[in-house]
Amino acid sequence: MFQNLSLKITQAFRTLSGTTHITESMLKDSAKIIKRALQEADVANSVIQKLLSVFHEKTLGQAIRPDLKPADMLMKQFHDEILHVLGSEQDSRLQLNKQPSIIMLVGLQGAGKTTFAARLGHHLQQKAQKKVMLVSCDVYRPAAIKQLAVLAEQTDCVCFPSDAKDSPIDIVDQAKKAMQEHGCDTLIVDTAGRLHVDEDMMQESHALKETLQPSELLFVLDSMTGQDAALTAQAFHQRLALTGCVLTKTDGDSRGGAALSIKHITGKPIKFITNGEKIDNIDTFEPSRITQQIIGMGDIVGLLKKFEQHVDSKKAKSLIQKITKTGQFDFADLRDQLKQMESMGGMESIMKNLPGMSAIPQDMLQGKLGMDATKPILAMIDSMTQQERYFPQLVINIASRKKRILKGSGRTPLEFNNMIKQFKKMQKMMKRLKGNRMQSMMAKMAGMMSGNGQQDM
Repeated sequence: MFQNLSLKITQAFRTLSGTTHITESMLKDSAKIIKRALQEADVANSVIQKLLSVFHEKTLGQAIRPDLKPADMLMKQFHDEILHVLGSEQDSRLQLNKQPSIIMLVGLQGAGKTTFAARLGHHLQQKAQKKVMLVSCDVYRPAAIKQLAVLAEQTDCVCFPSDAKDSPIDIVDQAKKAMQEHGCDTLIVDTAGRLHVDEDMMQESHALKETLQPSELLFVLDSMTGQDAALTAQAFHQRLALTGCVLTKTDGDSRGGAALSIKHITGKPIKFITNGEKIDNIDTFEPSRITQQIIGMGDIVGLLKKFEQHVDSKKAKSLIQKITKTGQFDFADLRDQLKQMESMGGMESIMKNLPGMSAIPQDMLQGKLGMDATKPILAMIDSMTQQERYFPQLVINIASRKKRILKGSGRTPLEFNNMIKQFKKMQKMMKRLKGNRMQSMMAKMAGMMSGNGQQDM
């Protein structure tokens, strides 16, 4: 979401050098680039002005430590100011202290409220051990009621069967009573969307709020709509007193402006972000992680969370034992690794989370490391027999087997030869890990992952 913004901000500071104090000219030159980058990211002008004003005030005239470069010092200060705009980690956590807890979702049509309701229910059951009931009171769009019921089937959540003939107030009253029957402690209410700030529906939302007395009232916004969505959230907040916001579709063509604008404009924190198509593509909003992404430091914590969620620990352990003992690596092993990378969004997704990767052009990441780069390899491996996967030399040395694999996979001889070339390099690397090297490396990784294993709400 922040790749273009991150690239331009790091460029703004990269050329600064050769001074003992932060000067006016240094800040002026940097501010021009940063302002343009923030405007292109569709950050609200009020946020840009405040951010640059405070940044200028706090840095001008500061002495530069001998062990630091001017760029590093300014980057650290800019990091702190962005973090201040985004708010604290504590503010971004759900407050579900009431029993039962009720979460009410509001927002415009198409923002992704219904999908988010199911994702949030799944998240709370998996990470917070809540027993969740979902209910839709969008009586104006029966398809939304059906959509929530279908999505609920992908989770362990209970879905209250709404009837479009009933009033929204009656529906939530019935759902609250049904919670006890099903042993649920959390109710997530999906309300009717609107194309714009509509007075009638706003009154309905207010009436629902008075009836529900929700623990959390969250505004769900499409991150691709930039600062406009933040202004709409402000209008909702003025009428309903929101407790927080949710950014959806952060994997789309988002420029990041909504994330930086909404906290400043509404005064309310972002609590969740979503991306992708799967029910578990939801993450808590952690200001420190987002700030690191904006200034090009990557998202190592997010990457470790992906590993924990998607990597099959038994298969990984088995592969480590095999490599440390024999140094052998076959096509079956390669297939398992590629499948696990696919489940994490592909190598492109993994690389984006590493520090400094914002400097690499997007088209290069997509071309060399995108999901499409692994598809030909998987197609060829899937066209092999089980014996061929376990004994690679059969494929490498026998032309008739190569011909059959190419026919079955629909790939070209060039793609096959490139795969074999890369596979041999991987085999050579794995042989070097035979013995204690692999165990030592994995022990360090395990220590890092266990230190970041706790999830909050």
